[in-house]
Amino acid sequence: LKGIDDPKFAELYTCGFKYSDTEKYVESIQVHVRVATVDQASQYVHTNANFKITCDFVGKETPSSVTWSHKATADAAATTVTDQITDFGLELIDSKQAILTKSNPSSADDGEYTCEFDFAEMPSEKGTAKAD
Repeated sequence: LKGIDDPKFAELYTCGFKYSDTEKYVESIQVHVRVATVDQASQYVHTNANFKITCDFVGKETPSSVTWSHKATADAAATTVTDQITDFGLELIDSKQAILTKSNPSSADDGEYTCEFDFAEMPSEKGTAKAD
C-alpha cells in the first residue's frame, strides 16, 4: 500500500498463502492512515491585524499533544511557539483541531508555521501554512 491519504483505508490487512495441504503462512499488518491539514495554504499578515491558522487531524487515533513551530526563513531553524510568547494563542479542540492565533503581528512573524500532532506510540503527523 503506497500513497494512501484517506483514513477509510486504515484497518487490519491479512495476507496468506498455502505451501501444501498442511503448511500455510498467514501474516497480518495494521495500517494507520493519518492526515494533518491546514485551513489555508497562505495567511497574509498585516501589522495591527490578527491571523488565525487552523490545523485539522483526520485519523482513527487520538493525538496525545500538538506542537506548533515557526520558521522565519527556509534556512532558519524552527522555534517552538507557545502561548507564553506575547500575542500568541493556542487552542486544541477535541484533540483533533489545533488553532494558532496571533494578534498584532509584525514582519518578524512572517514565515512558515507547522502544527505537529504527536502520538504516544507512533510517528507524528504534520501540517504547514505560510504567513506573509
